[in-house]
Amino acid sequence: MKTYYQMIQSIRGYNPAKRGFTSDAEFEMIEKHFSLSKMTLLELMNLRDMVVLVYGGWLDDATDDFKKQWALMDAMQSITSVIDRFKYKAKAEA
Repeated sequence: MKTYYQMIQSIRGYNPAKRGFTSDAEFEMIEKHFSLSKMTLLELMNLRDMVVLVYGGWLDDATDDFKKQWALMDAMQSITSVIDRFKYKAKAEA
């Protein structure tokens, strides 16, 4: 088992193929990578918070490289949107 940080670190090179859009294949890859369907609402909330914190740090490190910043923001948006769909589903089932 990996920590949330380790899981995020191992997906660091991910970037959605289309800006502002997460394809079905990308959605499935993110879901499987983090095992989102097995997480509770609290685990999903904690993971989402950790994604934002980690990517925020990476963004701070890329202050002079706007292209890298956009790629990091696109990846963070894609990952958090997938997590949010699972959060919504978990709230609906509660």
